[in-house]
Amino acid sequence: MIAASNITLSYGKRVLFKDVNIKFTPGNCYGLIGANGAGKSTTIKILTTLLHPTSGKIILNGYNPVSEPNEVRRSFGIVFQDPSLDDELT
Repeated sequence: MIAASNITLSYGKRVLFKDVNIKFTPGNCYGLIGANGAGKSTTIKILTTLLHPTSGKIILNGYNPVSEPNEVRRSFGIVFQDPSLDDELT
């Protein structure tokens, strides 16, 4: 389960996206689609603890990605579109 409300991400005075709301419920399959630059990858980085939002609230599998990043990381699996890690595996 993922619930994000009013997520905003800014770098200085530049607002990348503002007031994003997401609700993914168990038992369903979701995809993020949109034009280049729409914020899809940035949203995934926030949900997977790689970036912190400037404001808003996120709960992922019962955990807060900002204050409980290790618990969040243990609770999900991710498959990248490109085999970006394959060369690093031993």
